[in-house]
Amino acid sequence: MDVSIVIVNYKTPILLRDCVKSILDYSSGFDFEIIVVDNHSEDESKTLVTSMFPVVKWIDAGSNAGFGTANNIGIKEAHGEYVL
Repeated sequence: MDVSIVIVNYKTPILLRDCVKSILDYSSGFDFEIIVVDNHSEDESKTLVTSMFPVVKWIDAGSNAGFGTANNIGIKEAHGEYVL
């Protein structure tokens, strides 16, 4: 695995969908994973993204942990040589 892409989400299902789609459409030539850490959005974010993009690893933070903490949660699950 070359790169782990960690995305923190909080109540932005459409932006998240567009972000993941863009990564999948325009990334090639290296192995990558996409990890989404959700800060307790309580909306349709998880259903929308995981149904459209089953390759996404979804992590529920369980609360609004904040941006830094959510990134750290994602980094702990990352398998890439580099983390974005």
